[in-house]
Amino acid sequence: MRAHETWLVLAALAVAAAACNGNDEAASTTTTEPTTTAEPTTTTVVDCEPPVQAAFDPETHQVVEVALICGDGVRDLDLRTVPRVVLADGRPLNAAVTQLLSGATAEETESGYQSVFSSATADGLRSATIEGGVAILDLTAGFERTNNFSTSAASAIVMSQIEATVFQFPNITGLDFRIEGERWCGWENTCDGTPYPLRTRSDHEEERRRAEQAQRAAAERAPSHQGEVETDARGCPTLSPLELSAADEQAVRLITLEKLRDESHEDAEIVRAYPAESPAPEDRVYSTIPIDQCGPGIGSRTWVVEVRLPEYEPSRSLADVQYFVSRFDEGLRIWGSY
Repeated sequence: MRAHETWLVLAALAVAAAACNGNDEAASTTTTEPTTTAEPTTTTVVDCEPPVQAAFDPETHQVVEVALICGDGVRDLDLRTVPRVVLADGRPLNAAVTQLLSGATAEETESGYQSVFSSATADGLRSATIEGGVAILDLTAGFERTNNFSTSAASAIVMSQIEATVFQFPNITGLDFRIEGERWCGWENTCDGTPYPLRTRSDHEEERRRAEQAQRAAAERAPSHQGEVETDARGCPTLSPLELSAADEQAVRLITLEKLRDESHEDAEIVRAYPAESPAPEDRVYSTIPIDQCGPGIGSRTWVVEVRLPEYEPSRSLADVQYFVSRFDEGLRIWGSY
């Protein structure tokens, strides 16, 4: 993913209780993590209980905030900041990002929050400094290699959670990245010609405003394709789909296009639709995803719809999206995306 492309953030950000000072923050070097896979835990929670802030001594501790996901959104992220109590060591940015990369706590998960980060990424931060108002996060090579972070859905969540956490501090005007000390601009591109800083506060606020407008516009409509499809912790339907029918292909395309229009993707294009199968044919590389994710009982009864979102080009990881559609007793329903 081009890290300077649009990263959707829908929730309003809270200002940190402890303001970050303008001095550089000291490095906290860790060892490189081996390749791992981090997955956000999918739930059916539609709202989240406000987190309870732990009591603390303001002489020795302070509050920072981390951005977590409320509910089970993927592309329409509902990010909300939650408080964490940390040592008042003069490095609130370092503390906030370290807390973010450790993932959601058990109490937060119980309250309906989730995160793409977990214990697999807890040691991913080498240092967090501020130079001329730009927050520079130096991450480990192990963090970059975390397997599914470079996929379209996961990469958007990764960057959105980081960005929402960093920009809580009012004196930070930009965000840039390093991997083991070398500038890093995303999973798909080099930094040649990439603006510095990679992201600015104005970028972030404009995209949040646009995303909120799109969410409101979608909510004002009554999309006919959206029946409730309850999913389990893997993101798979809890009800068994019916057998596929070749006659459904056109309807599958239409309800996917309708969903995209409802989400204000006016220029979205359906590239093709086909039944999931394993092993995947060479020209249908996404064909196995529903089967790998949910098993053949569900996956083999699922249509894969490949979509192109021109507004996110040239980033293929954001512009290319796949939706999963199955027929249930109440009709065709979209139950997932990648």
